[in-house]
Amino acid sequence: MYDIIIIGGGIAGLYSAYKITKLDSSKKILLLEANDHLGGRANNVNFHGQSIPIGAGVGRKNKDKLLIQLLDDLNLKYNEFTTGSQYASTINPSCNVKEMFMYLKHEYNHEIDKNKNFKQYAKPKLDNKYFKNAYENFIVCSGYTDYENEDVYDTLHYYGFDDNYRKWNAMGISWKNLVDTLSRKIGSHNIKKSSYVKRINKNSETEYEIISSQSKYLCKKIIIATEIEGLRKLLPTETLYNQIKGQPFLRIYGKFSKSSSLIMHEKCEKTTIVPGPLHKIIPMNPEKGIYMIAYTDNAGAKLLEKNRENRELICKLLETALEIPQNTLELDDIIDFYWENGTHYFLPLKGGFKTRKEYCNVAQKPEKNIRVVGELISMNQGWVEGALESVENVIEKEWIKNG
Repeated sequence: MYDIIIIGGGIAGLYSAYKITKLDSSKKILLLEANDHLGGRANNVNFHGQSIPIGAGVGRKNKDKLLIQLLDDLNLKYNEFTTGSQYASTINPSCNVKEMFMYLKHEYNHEIDKNKNFKQYAKPKLDNKYFKNAYENFIVCSGYTDYENEDVYDTLHYYGFDDNYRKWNAMGISWKNLVDTLSRKIGSHNIKKSSYVKRINKNSETEYEIISSQSKYLCKKIIIATEIEGLRKLLPTETLYNQIKGQPFLRIYGKFSKSSSLIMHEKCEKTTIVPGPLHKIIPMNPEKGIYMIAYTDNAGAKLLEKNRENRELICKLLETALEIPQNTLELDDIIDFYWENGTHYFLPLKGGFKTRKEYCNVAQKPEKNIRVVGELISMNQGWVEGALESVENVIEKEWIKNG
């Protein structure tokens, strides 16, 4: 019989296990991960000698306090740099994200607008105030579409939209080092990989049976640290989670030929926001000709995921987006990372909750001995900070100790 079983070996699951071992090392814990590797969407791989992130990108120096604290606790270094982006000349009309966003924030009327998602609220406002299709222009210029179906109040106040229109201090982090260090601290004997959890059986108020692809386990308490589809499968009768939706994200990296590298360096000196499905192009190592050639979500991610091996199409999209003559670019190699539930968002608030924080507090505690963690159920959705925040909110000494 285990004291606590953690389902999911992404950052939220790993941090939960790490926190438990720090608060009470006598507890018998087990972390079950469906894949053959840990870290979930936070990790790095090597691509032609360049370390590239597969999901989570950077940290935010002025916002990610829990992440900084964790890195310091583990003696892990990070490098600071200032983000800076430019808009491709192919975006027309030119971008004015900050002014438009501040206008939307100023115009919001809670009584009238509280049941709308961002698109329902923003499109008529921007199109009426600025010009026809101003909303579509705003979406392109912001670089993401992951907030369109989100609760409008959450987008205006919690999304962190200022990250999309100003420079900020970022933290370059080796997610692989973080994952490896956390797993060492937890102990390999407390982790089982390639162990997909099929269901949870409740034997009593203080005993659960976990049915996995490898075995069956008994435990007193459970922490669920999966993405939304996994959460719904494990707690199928809980309707609270219908307010959380996942959405696809895609990163494509490319290594260009020598001649193409020179062209890319000229056109894309820094992060460049472009129209079309690529969304963002980011130099990773210009000297080696390595770029992130797509950082995209939703419709863009789905389109490119179907054509991710089609180098000719990707080069054509790049040439169009950056005003490069057709049939000029040549890719020597590409690698992609597609996540069906890359990030999560909240639908407009329902169920009698007055605030999003109130909803999260209830949704994270579906039963006395079950806790739900992850960026999906935090005020920092889409960020590692959100995963850590969710753990801090509900994994406390009293809960670990009792039972």
